[in-house]
Amino acid sequence: GIIPHIMGEVLEESTLSIVPDIRISLLYNNAPVSMVDSNWENPYITRNATRGYYHFWPYINGDSEGIADSVKFTIIFEHPDFEERKIDIEVAVNRKKDMGKNFHVPLTLLKLKPGKSPEFLCQD
Repeated sequence: GIIPHIMGEVLEESTLSIVPDIRISLLYNNAPVSMVDSNWENPYITRNATRGYYHFWPYINGDSEGIADSVKFTIIFEHPDFEERKIDIEVAVNRKKDMGKNFHVPLTLLKLKPGKSPEFLCQD
């Protein structure tokens, strides 16, 4: 079994603006997960060009018999101007090795810390 790609989008909650430089970490058992290959970053840092989207392809060591039907992950969103946000997700293991299956995380909205201005955010 393989873990599908995990994809999502993160924006600022009041203006729905793109926020560059959010550090997004995908954790398994409270530790950063290895990616399928070294071109994939964990943690991932958002940039204006990626428009708030992030994408992980985790690798969980273990044969397909020994792994559960689903795997629980935690996603942590960190940025100096925003309150930290944690989301728990449960991703079904893809037993058919169907490369077209992805796991979509619901839109995540981050809250500015008190006293921080949204003026630095990317506006279209």
